[in-house]
Amino acid sequence: MTKRTPRYCRNHATPDQIAAHLHRCDAFFIPALSSRVDIRHYATKLTTHAERFEAWSGSELVGLVAAYLNAADFERGFITNVSVAPEYFGQGVAAELLEHCRQHARTLGFARLELEVARANLKALERYLRQGYRLQHQSDESTTLHLPLDEEIR
Repeated sequence: MTKRTPRYCRNHATPDQIAAHLHRCDAFFIPALSSRVDIRHYATKLTTHAERFEAWSGSELVGLVAAYLNAADFERGFITNVSVAPEYFGQGVAAELLEHCRQHARTLGFARLELEVARANLKALERYLRQGYRLQHQSDESTTLHLPLDEEIR
């Protein structure tokens, strides 16, 4: 496959496309996504209930950020998935998708975004901290971070 510059859109992928993408990225989640969820069911849930920020190369989904932005009080949105196909690692795809998510949540009036990352996933933790996320809570297994949306980032 020839690597191209991805195009970005929102809420385009079908459950089958999301499931295929998540299976492809499974081993790069810490711990593996399939050890925590049924990927097919999770893909359907994301399609039904989450806002999806997507990166595409041709007809292939190569990056996905999914967030639940449905809180009635607009207090917090929750990012439930950040995944990028391995051949797009280091190309800024995750950062771009997270920025699209941040802008959309802010436009909707949300006060903050939250996400949870495995403490063992140091690369992801460092990425989020560089993008302005702040430590909210730590347990033995995971770290919860938040990004205030009522402050200017950058």
